Amino acid sequence: AGLTALSYLGNFGGGLGLILFGWDLVAGAVLGVLSFLLALRDRLPAEAVARELADEWAARE
Repeated sequence: AGLTALSYLGNFGGGLGLILFGWDLVAGAVLGVLSFLLALRDRLPAEAVARELADEWAARE
């Protein structure tokens, strides 16, 4: 949704032109950093990943 909003508000390809060139790069970088931080916050604990992988490999044997 964030990238869609940036595209709509930007000035490339028929956007509204509310975010000027240069600032659209900053907004895209901020969106990327926020997405990365949310992914880090909501990731599975390492123990859960190890358990899931062990279960998956055990099921394949």
